[in-house]
Amino acid sequence: MRDTTRPSASVRYLPLVTASFAILVGAAVLSVWLQQEYAGQLSPGWLTGMGADTAAGFVLGGTGLFLAWLRIRHVVLSAARVAVELTILALAVVSLLAYGLGLDLGLDSLLIVPDRYALPSYRSDNMPLSTAIALGLCAAALLIEHFGGETARAASRACAAFVGIIGLLTLVGYLYGEPTLYRPFEGPAMAAHTAATFIALAAGMVALHPEFGLTALAARATVLGAHLRWLFPAAILIPLLMGGIAVQAYEAFGIPRLAIAITAAGTTISIAVVLGLAALSLRRMENRLELPSRALAGAGQGVLIADGRSSGYPIRYVNSSFTEISGYASADAIGRPYDFFFGGIAADSQELDKVAESLRDGRQRTVIFQAHRKDRTVFSCRLSISGVFGSDERMDHFVALIEDVTGEQLAAKARLELLAEAAQARKEAEAANRARDTFLASVTHDLRSPLNACLMWADVLALSPLSESSTKAVDTIKRNLKLQARLVNDLIDTARMSSGGIDIHTEILDLTALVDESVDTWRLIAQSKGIELTRHVEPGSYEVNVDAERMTQVLNGLLENACNFTLEGGHVDVHVSDEDEFVVIRVTDDGVGMDGNALHMSFTPFWRGEKSDNVRTGLGLGLTIAEHLMRRHHGTLVAASRGPGKGSTFTARLPRSVMAGGAAEARARATNE
Repeated sequence: MRDTTRPSASVRYLPLVTASFAILVGAAVLSVWLQQEYAGQLSPGWLTGMGADTAAGFVLGGTGLFLAWLRIRHVVLSAARVAVELTILALAVVSLLAYGLGLDLGLDSLLIVPDRYALPSYRSDNMPLSTAIALGLCAAALLIEHFGGETARAASRACAAFVGIIGLLTLVGYLYGEPTLYRPFEGPAMAAHTAATFIALAAGMVALHPEFGLTALAARATVLGAHLRWLFPAAILIPLLMGGIAVQAYEAFGIPRLAIAITAAGTTISIAVVLGLAALSLRRMENRLELPSRALAGAGQGVLIADGRSSGYPIRYVNSSFTEISGYASADAIGRPYDFFFGGIAADSQELDKVAESLRDGRQRTVIFQAHRKDRTVFSCRLSISGVFGSDERMDHFVALIEDVTGEQLAAKARLELLAEAAQARKEAEAANRARDTFLASVTHDLRSPLNACLMWADVLALSPLSESSTKAVDTIKRNLKLQARLVNDLIDTARMSSGGIDIHTEILDLTALVDESVDTWRLIAQSKGIELTRHVEPGSYEVNVDAERMTQVLNGLLENACNFTLEGGHVDVHVSDEDEFVVIRVTDDGVGMDGNALHMSFTPFWRGEKSDNVRTGLGLGLTIAEHLMRRHHGTLVAASRGPGKGSTFTARLPRSVMAGGAAEARARATNE
């Protein structure tokens, strides 16, 4: 959004432009006087119209105005500025004394010898009295400006205004052909270009501080500023121009009424044109200024603007959202103190302290408090307050944005409660998991003891002379007890996995021997199901550091899975190879295969795939335990399948150079002990 309090660049740089103009005019005239061999070739009016002393005064005046515009607080520059201004004042005072005492001080003769050119119109070496007065006022305006403050600025601008009036009257005298205006005193007259230069200097000195006074009003991008920029120049220039035209008409035709009619018609037409152009400019400016007003009025937040310089900070504006949130109409709120609905803030609260700090320094602060609507209902209010500074860098107003955050706070409270409930539920779930693990460990231990006893007595019965039926019964008992013992062992291993992992005790051994034992064990089972089980070992060394019992458990789990999901007449192959630093075991079958979801779930505890006969066996823990044991050996176990009906491949990779985790942990514990 455009800053309407900041003067435009044209106004801010006006002193620089006018100072440069004065320096150029003075330097041009001085150069003519100093280059005497060319001076006689020029018009005597140019030379005699502005003396060398006046030209030197303009150079000094422009320099002083430039230094004042820079506003650099440096000792050398400040001293130079004061010296320039005092020189201008001294030049003006000396000229005034010479005029009052009737003396010819010959100031121009210090630079030139005008008699060499026999200029008959050159009558005095002293500058005109009106020029000396204007030059002295310029020096006074620049000197007074040093003091700063409103009073000094007003006095400086008053001196500059008198300079402009003197120059304007002189130009009017030339325009209307009235010598009394451009030669009000005895002696030489102020030249027209001298008067124009004084007007320029006066405008520059008035614009030294465009952020204060009438200059600020005219320079701002406001409706009032636009009025002043259009109407003030028109009010000065149009009457002057029309008066000049009337004088010329009277001299040409000698008819007073014609001159008056021309003046009236020209003034009317000129004012109408100016007003039309001003109306178009004002319409565009109103559109720009109405945009923020419409934005404030339609904002979803309540907007409150209060007077920052009046006691109690009375409210000057509220938008429709404020009335909807607070219940107070605009008429109820405007004129009342800004804090009339702050009933929920305690007098010693931190929120009220933050609001007071924002009122002091104008910085934005946000507080949340309990406010009262007009119907005395209480709501949670978020108040964001910040200052609006004027051109004098003082806080004129402050703006407060108001939001009803009752819903947000209730939602935040509900979220916190949900988070607390979720955290409590998580704690309860973790406690339940720990209790489950403890239960499994204790129950499976209690189950395993009687099972071992049953197995032992079944062996005893098998050795005793029994009938054929008794032998069959004993075999059945042994087979079922072994199955139950295996199930219990799987549960024990699962409990150990949840409570910290299965212990691994490694040793150096030949992996092919373990593979041969497992294949021999499962070959009879595979043959009973009509499945061909083969083994292929590529040439190489397969000594690894593993736990023999746990690695056998991995191989048995893979072979059991392959045999369970391979149909009669199918084939299962165990392939052992040496790949870089890994020993790789692949168990491949041409059974039912798996889709993508089954591959993803294949190592999930208690998950069992679908067999072709829809018969489920086991607890679904074999592959889970095998994958965990491979990780404990710092290896990997991955599953692959080309799809349902196309078989599966389980690949176990075992590093030959890394010691198993269980051995490393045991060795670390022994070292610590």
